[in-house]
Amino acid sequence: MTRLFTLVFLIISIYCSAQRKLCLIKADKIISCDSNDSIYNWVLIKDGRIKRLGKGEFKSNERIKTIEYNGVIYPGFIDAHCHFAAFALDKYKCSLYNTTSYIEIIKKLVAYNKSNQYGWIYGVGWNEKNWVKKELPTKDLLDSLFPNKPVILKRVDGHTVLCNQKALELVNITPRDTVLYKNFLGVNKSGVLTGILKEDLVEKIDASVGRIHNKAAKEALKKMEQYFFKNGLCTLVECGIDSLTQNLEQQLYNKKQLSIGNYYFTKGGFFPQGQQNNHNNFLFKGIKVYLDGTLGSKSACLLDYYLNSNQKGSLLVERKQLLKLCSLAINNNWQLAIHAIGDSANRVALKTMGVYTEGKDIRWRIEHAQVVDSEDYQLFYKYSIIPSVQPSHAISDHAWIENTLHINSIKNAYQYKNLLNQLGWMPLGTDFPVEDINPINTFYSASFGSDIKKDDDPVVINPISRINALKGMTIWAAKSVFEENNIGSIEIGKKANFTILSTDLLTDNQDKIKNTVVVSTIVNGKEVYKKGSNQ
Repeated sequence: MTRLFTLVFLIISIYCSAQRKLCLIKADKIISCDSNDSIYNWVLIKDGRIKRLGKGEFKSNERIKTIEYNGVIYPGFIDAHCHFAAFALDKYKCSLYNTTSYIEIIKKLVAYNKSNQYGWIYGVGWNEKNWVKKELPTKDLLDSLFPNKPVILKRVDGHTVLCNQKALELVNITPRDTVLYKNFLGVNKSGVLTGILKEDLVEKIDASVGRIHNKAAKEALKKMEQYFFKNGLCTLVECGIDSLTQNLEQQLYNKKQLSIGNYYFTKGGFFPQGQQNNHNNFLFKGIKVYLDGTLGSKSACLLDYYLNSNQKGSLLVERKQLLKLCSLAINNNWQLAIHAIGDSANRVALKTMGVYTEGKDIRWRIEHAQVVDSEDYQLFYKYSIIPSVQPSHAISDHAWIENTLHINSIKNAYQYKNLLNQLGWMPLGTDFPVEDINPINTFYSASFGSDIKKDDDPVVINPISRINALKGMTIWAAKSVFEENNIGSIEIGKKANFTILSTDLLTDNQDKIKNTVVVSTIVNGKEVYKKGSNQ
């Protein structure tokens, strides 16, 4: 009798436990982003996966936990290109984002240094394009204020830094190095160093300063995850991390202290051994290569000269070396992501990748593809190469691009419709922290061609349709890293990743979309953010 009672109790316990894992989520509208653009109003989840979907009344004899949302449910948003750890680990540095002048930067540095505990000063995020005097600064003021402490100030794009003399001495940079580093080292008409360093020299100066302690770094990464959740992001593609960063993140995922989906590319010749298990949401996808610089730093490689300049930018990797990296990637079944911004760099990237990709579905990517010669768009289709773009770049660059590029180059810049038409799909990202992480800004820029922060709202780029913009942040972003059967749409069997918003992105007017609020973010069936909570 005792054994029978125990058995019955065990069966009931197992049944009740199974029921507790079921959860019904309801909303006025659930936009699936599946192949039929299906609309539902309830979804049943179990063990973090989607079990059933439906419209109308949900009928069941089972007692199931039910949550109702006032808002619209979307597949969990994905940022297809960002720098998650880079910004998290920069939080201890002096923030120079949105500064309006070099003098404002100097004031911030002086205030920051009063409590700075490090043997150096590191600032991040300045952009001279936002200043009244739109000129690159020089190190003179830094030298006078901080003669004995290295000062390194990184531009918003990460491809240019301003250093004082002490920092230059740390890495033994002298005017003689202009021969070796050509356009990457700033020198004035008198042959004196200005303190400006670009591209390879940025890596060199970064290596000269220490890193924050692992404990502080891990806390910063956990806080950054919450920031992503608050913005409605369930997944990210982290484009270019080193071995130390990968190790830190791997530890946190192994201990389940991070849960945001992270599909990452490595950089700098670092290749993780073996494939990490996908159960912890952290998965190595491939390698990232920087082929050129940026337009803001005038280091992107162009076919034509920069306006009022005798420079075209230059390639950071020779084609012979690029071919070797392509061979390495294909032999290891890795994806390859090439940073290419200028039309010359895009042409080299397309034709070099095409040697390996033509006729194959290996989903190699070009990150940014900002300026593409009109003759080269068809190469994305011919070689099945993914254009991975960031629409908010086009909006922020619009303010200064006419003073940087010739008219023909401008005509070939940010042609997202042409890029989308090549494969019929295109992932969208932000390049955060270069641009704001908010996916609503991405959607707005892509679908309306306007700046969400401007009241007059002029159309400055050719928009794509609303549904395509949404898919670029969901199913197409998932497809760009071979995860379309796992995430990216609301379909049976996929992860229960949802972003719940206060607005309908497909039907509401622009003003209403500008004021969109993230109601909740759900990852693997668990609510990780709720508006008004303390998360």
